[in-house]
Amino acid sequence: MAITAPEFNFIRQLAEQNAGIAIEDGKEYLVINRLEPTAKECGFDSLTHFINELKSSKCSPALTNKTIDALTINETSFYRDGHPFEQLKQNFLPRLIERNKGQRSLSIWSAACSTGQEIYSLAILIKEHFPEVENWNIRLLATDISNRVLNHAKEGIYSSFEINRGLEKPLQEKYFDAHGNSLQLKKSIRNLVEFKTINLNAHWPDIGSFDLILLRNVMIYFDLESKKVILGKMKKRLNPNGHLILGSAETTYNIDPDWVASRENNSTSYHIPEKR
Repeated sequence: MAITAPEFNFIRQLAEQNAGIAIEDGKEYLVINRLEPTAKECGFDSLTHFINELKSSKCSPALTNKTIDALTINETSFYRDGHPFEQLKQNFLPRLIERNKGQRSLSIWSAACSTGQEIYSLAILIKEHFPEVENWNIRLLATDISNRVLNHAKEGIYSSFEINRGLEKPLQEKYFDAHGNSLQLKKSIRNLVEFKTINLNAHWPDIGSFDLILLRNVMIYFDLESKKVILGKMKKRLNPNGHLILGSAETTYNIDPDWVASRENNSTSYHIPEKR
């Protein structure tokens, strides 16, 4: 299947309006690779007919959502990039636990969680290294725009390839059970996580506030205005002295001046200074 310039521009506009996703010039191949299987799955004999349906006033919201889902990047892995999780273990979590020991609660949000490896890595990290919070009120929220990846995450079933990307053998044996040719995360870990569908570029439901927010490797796909809006909303969701963690290629610099960066051991976090 091929795509014309007007069709490509329509898809770019659709992605930006519905999810804040910025598709760059020259990425026609990406759109074709991602939408061609969707078009076939939905019974269209060409990408043109599929796009014409998306343009139609009779187009269902479900088809638009399916298109946005297909265009969304869902790259993730257990303990992705390594050093942010080491920093969480050595610095961020100990500080938050010490600060919150009076109220015995801890809240963490993995925004754009994809298939769940990030939030499950955090759950395992807390189980392994912080037994003192065993009886605390721990809230782990994981959200994504895609119901497809959220359903994958809720099941907690991963292939050997997915498991071996970042997860050491002892942890595999301790926290997973055999499930056919795959492995499934034990229910005791899955039950620690709450999953919700949230489009970061649209209205957010009332999800409360958090001590730690992970928004890693997501902002790179948004346009500048979307980044400003999302960071503005994040400020209202972060507890005093809380941390926001972005991907290594992402920053709040020149986007929102209220955020202050802190660099420790090859990892950067962002916070909002308390007003004096």
